[in-house]
Amino acid sequence: MRDGVRDCIIIGGGASGLFAASYLTYLDPDIKLTIVEKMPRVGKKLLLTGSGRCNITNASTGKDDYNTDNVARLDTVLKSFAVNETVEFFENYLGLVLTSKDELYYPLTFRSNTVLDCLRFYIEERGVETILEDPVTKIAHSNNGYSVLLDSGKLLEAGNIIFACGGKSFAKTGSDGSAIDLLKTFVKDEDIIPYKPALVPLTSDKPGIKSLAGVRFNGSIDIVSDGTDYKRAEGEILFTKDGGLSGIAVLDVSDAARELIDKGRSVSASLNLTGKGSGDILRMLFIRRQLFPSRTVSNCFSGLLNRVLLDAVLKDIKIDGKLIASSISDQGLIKLSNTIAGWLIPITGTKGFEDAQVSAGGVKLSSLTDKLEYSNSRGLYVIGEAVNVNGICGGFNLQWAWSSAVAAARGIRNV
Repeated sequence: MRDGVRDCIIIGGGASGLFAASYLTYLDPDIKLTIVEKMPRVGKKLLLTGSGRCNITNASTGKDDYNTDNVARLDTVLKSFAVNETVEFFENYLGLVLTSKDELYYPLTFRSNTVLDCLRFYIEERGVETILEDPVTKIAHSNNGYSVLLDSGKLLEAGNIIFACGGKSFAKTGSDGSAIDLLKTFVKDEDIIPYKPALVPLTSDKPGIKSLAGVRFNGSIDIVSDGTDYKRAEGEILFTKDGGLSGIAVLDVSDAARELIDKGRSVSASLNLTGKGSGDILRMLFIRRQLFPSRTVSNCFSGLLNRVLLDAVLKDIKIDGKLIASSISDQGLIKLSNTIAGWLIPITGTKGFEDAQVSAGGVKLSSLTDKLEYSNSRGLYVIGEAVNVNGICGGFNLQWAWSSAVAAARGIRNV
């Protein structure tokens, strides 16, 4: 290539873009590479991950932890650069010391800026050019592969493009979804799925639920429609101030709820408020009624649930919490135990992109090769959240960022 023409231009300096640059310079230290980032600094969204602690991957990562339009290709990409290889590259090449908690890997510092620094220092030392605060306005074919026009009027050329602009969550970090329009010259409309919020709180119109704002518990949630359970998750669940549901377990099932609602289906969340079965709950209720017969119902069972939550459940099933516990019939206890094990909350939708951890949608994975090269445009690669792949909470989305970046880097260097 003539002087001034890059081997590759990476559009987007987020997690996947920075990792692609790192891995490309690992494969070829002499590669001529430029990152174009429209924000004043790279990695702004990466700094927010894991509440600022940056859970970089999860030991249990597998295809079933994601939503996509091509599970087989997803599986291929994840296995081509798996968790053990991710850990090895971060520790042995980027110099990041990791620690694990259960199946989650974090930087030993538990600070996301440590991860960003390791990526940033690595590519700076290898001469990667970074252009900041100069958005891409157009991508076109050129004699050398591709030309990239910047807002400043500067024109760049490269043999390959890696599109790593993210999706449409956390717009303040630069991921506002607008960059996908740059691909429409090359990518067919039917190969792009409109962005939608993912890993996002659910909304409800259930009367009285706003009184539970701030109450949280560890249990489980099932997304239910027409008597069928579609998705289940366990973990922390939180009642929000606007009368909805949040927490890790809720975020993990939000995609299933949204898809059903988009199809016009009626959707409810079945909440198990203790994580125990109805039979175990019923035994606990019987024992407590026997132990504390003269207490009020609310006082008698307050050791089982958060008091505010217990009173809301009792009110919902029309049991007066001020009654004496001994006056509650066996049928009343059965009704209460069944409700605690599966309290149905109608779901009206999800919150918007401003509350979403990631977005669903983007370029269809089925339209890309195993190296994430667009099938109809040689040398154009799409990675990270710009691809229609989104995972559950717990490091899965960052693992996709790393794996997809490596797939593209290997594609460019034919390894």
